[in-house]
Amino acid sequence: MVDKTEKEAETSPGLRGFDVIDKIKGKLEEACRRVVSCADILAFVARDAVLLHVPTGRLDERISRADGTKDLPPPNSDIAELKAAFAEKNLTTKDSSSCAHTIGSSRCQSFRDRLNSSTAGGQKLNAAAELDPAYLNDLRSKCAANPGTMVEMSPKCATRFDTGYYSDLLHRRGLFRSDSVLLADGVTRTYVQKHATGGLDMEMEFFANFGEAMVNMGNIQPATTEGELRRKCSVVDYYK
Repeated sequence: MVDKTEKEAETSPGLRGFDVIDKIKGKLEEACRRVVSCADILAFVARDAVLLHVPTGRLDERISRADGTKDLPPPNSDIAELKAAFAEKNLTTKDSSSCAHTIGSSRCQSFRDRLNSSTAGGQKLNAAAELDPAYLNDLRSKCAANPGTMVEMSPKCATRFDTGYYSDLLHRRGLFRSDSVLLADGVTRTYVQKHATGGLDMEMEFFANFGEAMVNMGNIQPATTEGELRRKCSVVDYYK
């Protein structure tokens, strides 16, 4: 039996754009062979998407397995699980609040368990209590036919990187439970309320906090000595 890769992990449904990364890598290989890693390309793409500065120097791992994503907090995490997962990686509560879910989409299969009252991890989930009724009905309608349907993470501004995400949370329109539970903790709730007010000052602070969180997460055990520079990002162990 062939092991699943990180892209095939249960925490990775809906991830797209790998073909774009491969095209970028192909151009770079033509210009300067084995200089820029796929890991750094991903960091550059994220940087350019939101105009941030990030450190480089990562290598690509030689092995990709689905269980390599096991430390990622699942989308149905409660606030205690979320904070514990971040703390384990020496990340702060502010890092967990400086969320990137302000932009992009997700497949229904990542959150459909919360569209109806259910039990997860021994804990009762009440969809009606956690989500705005109109938003809940909209999600149920979109996800009813196909769990692979893509849904915007931020209903009104899924293509804009801004603080609209926090306003959505206050109106109970957080797509993932791990979003909604930011209102269940005093520190994270204060952060959400503060940035939900919008305005240039709050957006600039959010951009700065997100940049700091991104750098902190990018520094979690990056491969800098044991690894490789792949020629093609989707193929591991290209150079031996």
